[in-house]
Amino acid sequence: MSRSVAWLILIILCFTLIPAEGSAESFSLSKNWSLNIQEKIGGATYAEKEQTIKSEWRNIYYRSDVGLDNLRDHSTAIKVIANLGFFAVPTNTETWHVNNIKYQTNDMGFWGITPGLELGYQFNNLDSQKRCSFAPFLGYNYKHIKFKRTNFNILNIITSRDIVSEAYDIHYIDLGTYWDYKVGEKWGAFSRISYGFVLSNKADNSALGIVNGGGGYIIKTDLGLEYQLNDKSSVGFGGFFEIQKLEGGSKGNVIWPDNYLDTYGVLVNYKI
Repeated sequence: MSRSVAWLILIILCFTLIPAEGSAESFSLSKNWSLNIQEKIGGATYAEKEQTIKSEWRNIYYRSDVGLDNLRDHSTAIKVIANLGFFAVPTNTETWHVNNIKYQTNDMGFWGITPGLELGYQFNNLDSQKRCSFAPFLGYNYKHIKFKRTNFNILNIITSRDIVSEAYDIHYIDLGTYWDYKVGEKWGAFSRISYGFVLSNKADNSALGIVNGGGGYIIKTDLGLEYQLNDKSSVGFGGFFEIQKLEGGSKGNVIWPDNYLDTYGVLVNYKI
């Protein structure tokens, strides 16, 4: 699924969720649907490993998501969750070791985009208060990450200001669940937990070309508290982490090492 297809899916969902009336109110979401805006900030660590070669890098991390879902009414029914996320980190020093000896440093930063579509079935408990609900889901997601490296220093002997870019394209299936529990009239707890099976992954390096990877996994968790502002809107806050492990590959003399990207921090979620 390309990025253009993902955008098209979200646009179609937006139009299908608008009521058919011809009044000005027709431009608002129907009562069972919510628009979600989520901001995340924290840290990121990245590493590549291949036998005698190892890299390490870390910096702050920022992500912004916008999505649509019909989880609002906690009814026992089929649920649809569409989401589009953008993330970025500023440049920091990446350090490479060969046989445990410091071999190279360079500046590295990256940004990415990750659209996804999930289908689930929401259950709630059988008492009249309906305090707890959860929705197992199956999702298809695409993740594009664009790295940029420059200011290379090899053994403090060779330096270069050449720019090397590298793009990761990742397609994966998510299995997980949404869960929430009503604490009182205004407060509730929420979580989203998933395990992603990477179906295909490749790296396109401006200096070395395209190398296909061998799969991997992506684990995601959001957890927090939500406060109901009124019948139609709420604000939530909590924490998150995401663990991404990709198996690399090789083509001729070119090796793409196994690589690891972990992100973690705090989140704020606004739902209308």
